[in-house]
Amino acid sequence: MIWKSRTDTTLKELIGTEKIWSGQTQADYNIAKKEIETYLKKNKNKKIWGGRSFNFDPHPTDTTWQSLPRFYFFVPKQTKELNLSETDAPQWSKPLFSTQKEEWVKRVKSIQSEIKNGTIKKAVLSRKSTIKLIKPTQKEQLINHFNENYKNCYLFSISLDKDHTFLGASPEQLFALNNQRLTTEALAGTRPRGKTEKEDKQLENNLINSKKDIDEHDIVVKHVYTHCQKLCKTVQQTPAQILKFSNVQHLYAKFNGNLEKETSPMDIIDSLHPTPAVCGSPSQQAHAIIQKNEPHDRGWYGGVIGWMNHQNAEFAVNIRSGLLRAHDMITYVGVGIVGKSDPLKEWMELNYKAAVFEPSKKVGVL
Repeated sequence: MIWKSRTDTTLKELIGTEKIWSGQTQADYNIAKKEIETYLKKNKNKKIWGGRSFNFDPHPTDTTWQSLPRFYFFVPKQTKELNLSETDAPQWSKPLFSTQKEEWVKRVKSIQSEIKNGTIKKAVLSRKSTIKLIKPTQKEQLINHFNENYKNCYLFSISLDKDHTFLGASPEQLFALNNQRLTTEALAGTRPRGKTEKEDKQLENNLINSKKDIDEHDIVVKHVYTHCQKLCKTVQQTPAQILKFSNVQHLYAKFNGNLEKETSPMDIIDSLHPTPAVCGSPSQQAHAIIQKNEPHDRGWYGGVIGWMNHQNAEFAVNIRSGLLRAHDMITYVGVGIVGKSDPLKEWMELNYKAAVFEPSKKVGVL
């Protein structure tokens, strides 16, 4: 596994395994969760690394993830800094979308009819793409590309078996835990970066004054705040602001609080995930609508990845991510659909989020 948090200056490589927990079903996960919690209580200085998929539901037609674990946690034998400055740049073809624009518009309108009926307030619709590799590509080449172009994102790579590596450059934190103090965030609403400082500021102002995006962000804010209240004695929340990355900028709010009682990192994952930023609201109904409208298995896209010990943890949300295989890479990006969403604008948002998988694409001013 390779990892770098948003604030780290160097990449970490986790080598070997002392212990592994993995499986494919919710029942497997529930058993592993109890074992992990017991292990951390007995081994308070040990770190467990890994993550899990968006859900544990097998897809009826998409077999991309069929043989792969839905969760994988492990204790490494060794941790070291990783220097990738001399790796070759990846070379690949243009992406082939599994859903074309016309079908995408139909699916967005189907979700909006559910919103109009009052079934949900928001659902996140994702697009799967296939990128053919022009020449064999190692995970280190992709991580180096992410590290050079998306330094303030979470960077991660985890091998799920000898032929499949899940990796990505995610802007979004699920939570961090520091001696029972919880930090989390709400990230939603998107604009591209501008080509000049003036254009970038115009796009920022457009985002922060957009009622559609403010409403979308508020859905995430309310969800995160409500769940933080259940976990913490009190919750502090920052006002909405803009968080900028190389290719996009988002509405962002941060939450802090001291846990009401000692709570395991695994319990916090289950409490906060999935947020409306990757699923929708209400979660259960939005999840059912996603299953109906997405013609693919998300696999680990929309899941979580990171590390934990007895009282500390940090996990990212698995967005802007993909599955590297021998001859191609399957990539995923998504957008939040609300009642005021314009299907064609949402399609364009998918495209500039997917810039993380385009090494030759020039990004914004910073």
